[in-house]
Amino acid sequence: MTRDATPTAPLPAGPGRLERALVAALWVAVAAYWALQYHPFVLPNNDYPTFERTAQSLASLELPRDFQRMPVFPALMALVAPLLPARHPFLHAALLLNLAFALATLALLYRLAARAYGRGALLAPLLFAGTTQLHSMALQPLVEPSLAFFVVLAFALFQARSPWQYAAAWAAALSRYEAALLVPVLALCNAVPERRLVRHAALAALATSGVVAWTALGALHGSGGSTYLDMMEGMGFQPATDFLERSFKEPFRGWYRESAGGLALFAAVIGVPLAAGVAVGWRRFRRETVALLAFFALSVATIVVFGINKARYVYPTEWIPLFFFAAGLVRLVDAGAARLARTPRWAAAAAAVAAGLAWLWLGRRAGLHLARARGAAPAALDVAFAAFLVTCAALWLAGAARRPRAAFAACALAALAVLTPAIAGGLDAKRREMWKVYYFNWPSYVAGRWLDAHLAPDERAAVVSPSHVRHGTALRPEQVVGFGALRAEEPAALAAELRARGIRYALYTWRKPNETPSDVYYDKKLKAYLGEPLRAGGSVPGFEHVATLPLPPEVGRDPVQVYRVLPASP
Repeated sequence: MTRDATPTAPLPAGPGRLERALVAALWVAVAAYWALQYHPFVLPNNDYPTFERTAQSLASLELPRDFQRMPVFPALMALVAPLLPARHPFLHAALLLNLAFALATLALLYRLAARAYGRGALLAPLLFAGTTQLHSMALQPLVEPSLAFFVVLAFALFQARSPWQYAAAWAAALSRYEAALLVPVLALCNAVPERRLVRHAALAALATSGVVAWTALGALHGSGGSTYLDMMEGMGFQPATDFLERSFKEPFRGWYRESAGGLALFAAVIGVPLAAGVAVGWRRFRRETVALLAFFALSVATIVVFGINKARYVYPTEWIPLFFFAAGLVRLVDAGAARLARTPRWAAAAAAVAAGLAWLWLGRRAGLHLARARGAAPAALDVAFAAFLVTCAALWLAGAARRPRAAFAACALAALAVLTPAIAGGLDAKRREMWKVYYFNWPSYVAGRWLDAHLAPDERAAVVSPSHVRHGTALRPEQVVGFGALRAEEPAALAAELRARGIRYALYTWRKPNETPSDVYYDKKLKAYLGEPLRAGGSVPGFEHVATLPLPPEVGRDPVQVYRVLPASP
């Protein structure tokens, strides 16, 4: 256990038997919850194909064509995929790895909290289990679960003063670039109190060797536009200042409101326990607190500069506010109960009744909202999981009760009134997020089914997202060409080039409108604009309209349009 040698800082009481049992139950429940939702999409996330291509290259002991994806997660996919007999072994390898990494992260977070502030450590993984991104990322084949695992592992080893913390930081840095910030944070927070600068500088150099080598390989052997730096340059390096707000919104979705009154309530309900938790950390485990806050601030600032305001980029640091919030909430419950104990007994009883009524009202409201939210999984599953999390919190608070009972009950019920909307709100947003995950690429899925049924072996088609269109088909890679691979820069030149290349069909599939610099960048990279004249299904020079493929009405998007390229006019 690593704590500052401060005589006035008492050692925290460790988690009791009930708390440890609840953590085990939480871990099993989360695993079962995810098992019931395995593979929750018809087509994987748009970013997945680049991970698979990198994994296939590494499996063949070759360098990838581009270096946009860091190698740790694809390398693990390459190791696991041969063990799986499924049709898409790399995809299932990614999904299984992410389930394992996310579950391990919950266990590590509990260990980190238990060694830092002891009693109440259950609340850190429990709150994390109520967030949108934990579930969204665990159920998708992306890098975030492995990245967050290595980050939390690095801090757990830092807490234990193990030199292996630098190995975890090495793996995190080779998962995504901003995680390389772990290395200087760990080095400074170790070297300053220990006064062993040379040792930690050497370990830090080893920890950065991987990301430096991968970056150098990308510069020497990667294709054009192969790295994140190229992507940022293409986006114009426009800072995403809203990401700072998102970094606190995502962990506490149930309490976040954008109105002035809503933000004031958020600051009171979430900000006060969060500040109290930081104060607890400053007194009891200052070394870890400084490191955690430094990494959080640097990571958020880096993403702001990168200009990518995506919710999943919060995931590797989302647990840090929750870690401190849990510590602060426990501290406030104890302090509030001690103060309330000095009031008349009737006042404590009245406070307990009021807090209980508030909890019931907020819980009912949040539960009904969750049950009515549109989602891919049955509503009963998400409501039951939310109820399980709240029950775990209630059981722990009941087991932690102290005399006088009425005073502690009032503060415990107030804590539940805070926790319940936070948990239900996160799972409510998770339902909506997984609905989007399920339906987002449905147009490409429909296009692929049509081509699989109608495209002759010697015919080819052009689409916006060839990897997605081919995913569920038996088509050969060369049969489906992306608009981005064409030389045409204007829609008017599309038919002539397709004719010259012997490509018979062109399909329009819906794509997200350009709302952010990232959207604009990918629209240009994929040349999605080439298909816009085909959107309406009307007459287009050089093409013959073949079919309109409707989408399910709940998707709410334009149908897929299929066009045949006409022969050149005599």
